[in-house]
Amino acid sequence: MLVTRNVKISLLLLAIMILGLGFFPGSAAAGEEPTAEEMYVLIWPEYLNTDVVVNQVGIFVNDSQQIFQGRIEFQLPAEAEPLGLSVMLEDVYSRYYETIEEDDYKIVRYDMLEPLLPGAKLPLMVEYSYPLQVGKDGLRDMEIELAFRYPVANLEVGIQKPFRVTDFNLSPQTDVKITDREGFDVYQYEFNELSSGDKLKFAFSYQKDDNLPSLDPNPVEPAHPTEPEESGRLSTEVVIIIVVAFFLILALVLLLGRNMSQQKGSQGKKRP
Repeated sequence: MLVTRNVKISLLLLAIMILGLGFFPGSAAAGEEPTAEEMYVLIWPEYLNTDVVVNQVGIFVNDSQQIFQGRIEFQLPAEAEPLGLSVMLEDVYSRYYETIEEDDYKIVRYDMLEPLLPGAKLPLMVEYSYPLQVGKDGLRDMEIELAFRYPVANLEVGIQKPFRVTDFNLSPQTDVKITDREGFDVYQYEFNELSSGDKLKFAFSYQKDDNLPSLDPNPVEPAHPTEPEESGRLSTEVVIIIVVAFFLILALVLLLGRNMSQQKGSQGKKRP
């Protein structure tokens, strides 16, 4: 299943819970390296920015009979820039990672905080970006390489077609396409039984006249319309007028009463 970034993480979390992941602490012991039972790679050219962003989610399982305590690594191309690593359980939790630069690739290394029991699963997500290559007359031409450091039983790859593009081409080609909730066309691939050290390459090209992302990363929410005043409810201006008029009338009454008292007092003093 493949949709855009806004809902994809939630669907992956749901899939992980359905798989019934087990991730429990235990006594540390060395064990064989885990394998990737499932892996999802999602490629977004010019989605919320002008780069190419890649999300790679691996569901790693300890197939051995020993507790695994160690590290898990993702191999990235040398030109890729790591953006973050997260553990995906009932929510997405960011984790500390190291980036090791080799001659022609990079390693994103995660040292596990807890040991992985036999049969338990650990879902990890690494996110990285590529600078977009823009050629003459707005031509974009990119190649994405995926390298696998662990065996992968099932791999799903999705490439999202940006908005406002023409002459969109993929290599290898695929006939599997969905349209997600935001209106993007997403082209899908599926592979099985990949071995440690395998590599896959995906190329795409398209023509685009502008240098804007497909969506605004900070959309402005529409202003809420002013609520009409309820019938029978006095406005603030009317209330102020009534209060001022009340005090004016009260002052006038007190002034008249005072004058009348003074006049009666004067008449009493003149009487023989």
